[in-house]
Amino acid sequence: MNTDALFADLTEYYVIPNEPEPGQMARLVFRTAAEDSCQVWLITSAGEEAQILLQPDHTKAGTAFVWHEVSVRMPEQGIFSYCFKITQGEECIWYGRTGHSETLQDCTSFVIIPGFHTPGWAKGAVCYQIMVDRFCNGDPSNDVRTGEYIYLGKPALAHGSWEELPWQEDYREFYGGDLAGVLEKLDYLQALGVDVIYFNPLFTSPSSHKYDTQDYDHIDPHFGSDELFAQLVGEMHSRGMRVILDGVFNHCGSFHRWMDAPDQGAEDRDAPAGTGVAGAYRAKESPYTDYFIFEDRSQKAWPDNDSYVKWWGNETLPKLNYASEALRAEILRIAAKWVSPPYGADGWRLDVAADLGMSAQENHAFWKQFREAVRHANPDALIIAEHYDDPTPWLGGDEWDSVMNYAAFFDPVSHFFTGMEKHADRQETELYADGKAFAKALLTADAALPGPAAAVAMNQLSNHDHARLLTRTNRRVGRLASAGSAAAAEGVSKSTMRAAVLFQMTWPGMPAIYYGDEAGMCGWTDPDNRRPYPWGHENRQMLMFHQILTELRHTHPALMKGSCKILKAGSGFFVFGRFTPEEQVIAAIALPGNDSFENASEEDLKETAQSQMDHLKMDIPVWLTGAKKETAFRRILLTDAKTYTTAEKKYYQYQGNITVSIPQRGGILLVSK
Repeated sequence: MNTDALFADLTEYYVIPNEPEPGQMARLVFRTAAEDSCQVWLITSAGEEAQILLQPDHTKAGTAFVWHEVSVRMPEQGIFSYCFKITQGEECIWYGRTGHSETLQDCTSFVIIPGFHTPGWAKGAVCYQIMVDRFCNGDPSNDVRTGEYIYLGKPALAHGSWEELPWQEDYREFYGGDLAGVLEKLDYLQALGVDVIYFNPLFTSPSSHKYDTQDYDHIDPHFGSDELFAQLVGEMHSRGMRVILDGVFNHCGSFHRWMDAPDQGAEDRDAPAGTGVAGAYRAKESPYTDYFIFEDRSQKAWPDNDSYVKWWGNETLPKLNYASEALRAEILRIAAKWVSPPYGADGWRLDVAADLGMSAQENHAFWKQFREAVRHANPDALIIAEHYDDPTPWLGGDEWDSVMNYAAFFDPVSHFFTGMEKHADRQETELYADGKAFAKALLTADAALPGPAAAVAMNQLSNHDHARLLTRTNRRVGRLASAGSAAAAEGVSKSTMRAAVLFQMTWPGMPAIYYGDEAGMCGWTDPDNRRPYPWGHENRQMLMFHQILTELRHTHPALMKGSCKILKAGSGFFVFGRFTPEEQVIAAIALPGNDSFENASEEDLKETAQSQMDHLKMDIPVWLTGAKKETAFRRILLTDAKTYTTAEKKYYQYQGNITVSIPQRGGILLVSK
């Protein structure tokens, strides 16, 4: 049996309809090699005793494959879990989400959650993350002034120049970026190929990062106004673009009127201006006392009760109490408000979403209410959560839509392309350029994402919490305090960055560019990763490379919604295909081999030795993507150690393979038409 030919996934080509409703009939499809006389059985969660024989579809004769089909009714409640058993004579193989297995116990099941739908506009879309203060200053009249207020005992600082770099106390440093600046740069973002903007927090807050919300009901006045935000969203919608807001609901700022702990925040006052109502820090009788968790609730603890639970011990970040019905109602109102007219945002990114509440039960109960409130207000809204571990408990179709894809993208990408932990705090040398470990990490973690969630997972190379990928390519441990800002740009590999961007823009999910990555920005982890965008000083080569890849992504349906199959992976190389019945795309990446590989096969060792040279030559089995024997492939992009080219070159098959030469620290992109 040709096990390489076995294939099924959760795309619209193998689950029809792709996101079935409870009780609906769904057609499941499985692929085997035409040369094999196989029987394929559907194994459901009931076990082998409930196996169903799939019927071959002979209408597609003449290809290298046979497609087997079966129609099953989805459950009215719960999930539908299944895998396939393939038999040929005495041989028996099982096939699940991570590929084929020798035993049923080792097979990872496919999971369909009837009724779980994610917005179509987000599937495969190109996202762009903006920290507004650092993007573009379109209205200097609303800039923060030095000494305008005191934060944690120190004055706010307005940078005198856009070119200055952040200091260690970045939370009180301001550059003047605002929503007027974003509005001014929409043409730039549209030309870059951006479909969606994800904004770091926009709501009123005295910090530059604004993860310490002071007022959820208003856009920070230094960013603009509520009306300007509505105008920006309207303009983006007119261009076919979408907006995702950052929702910080696990904690608020200690200076929020609900708490009003001025000694920890921006200014000293007896009660929030215009309310006449003391916050929970001030008085036990405050209507907001139950919004927080006080460890000392005796009357003597007030006024100025500092015993509130603080997220990670941060004085300015009091944790919100979701046992309070009144608090839950407030947050749900806010969640619905911003995705409704006149604002009409298209979704939320949820900060530290798994931390919310004081128990798993409380957490899940609230996120169910949150989804219901948001989808009632905007049925097409997207809900993406920040989460570093297994997200399965939240992805049942009634809480989050998907996650910032750390486990199945951010971490393995950092390991494979740079050999670095994402903060650049530690080297992961043994994982650098290890294609097999990369493949295993991608497939294993991806299996935790239901199909609708995987299609909209946020795939980032950099973000506001971790070292920029370009800096990680120098493979040096460092932070701003220990290494200095200049070292973040020393010894970096722009060619490795381009290879990573090629992977990001061709892998399934929602690729998300962190502002400035496309311009070649460097930076250690927070706060150095939050430098202002270098307008007028962009790396033009990197910028054009991003533009080319976003255009290719939008042009080729296989990259937006196609199936994905890893074709070859080993020491210093990774090759995969994206494909629909009408189109096949091949992405191949090569990195210098790693001498520390263990258990490498003889073929791996041979190819690794070649990878120490300028190019890695290999045969790619393009027939596994469904490409017909007579199909020629066009090279549409090549990037190498120095530059890139879109000059086309044709490759012809020989026995289902094409022979390519991949530049070291580079990659190629091929298409079948």
